[in-house]
Amino acid sequence: MKKFAIVFSIIVGALLLYFVGTYGYVKYQLYTIKKDTHEYLINNKNYSEDDIYKIDSKIGVGIKYQATVIFEDEKYHVYDYEKSNGKIKQLFPYPEMEQDDTYKHRE
Repeated sequence: MKKFAIVFSIIVGALLLYFVGTYGYVKYQLYTIKKDTHEYLINNKNYSEDDIYKIDSKIGVGIKYQATVIFEDEKYHVYDYEKSNGKIKQLFPYPEMEQDDTYKHRE
């Protein structure tokens, strides 16, 4: 009976560690994509803090971590960014979308 309790405790501890570790990893990835996108917009695209209304992060299709950006002058449009091969790139609006003045911050 004592062996069963020890084995059971080890299994429960391992499962708990797995779930806590997975949760922490996902939270860290979401934080990192948000921070990296903010730095990209400020340092590479020369936006100011006042130009950016809001940046959030999410898990996108295919378990890709994405940042969602809303700009101060376009609060009704959402721009999605992801990190691919170590570089931040804009996912939406797509470059192939019809060119018009609807999206001011399209890359």
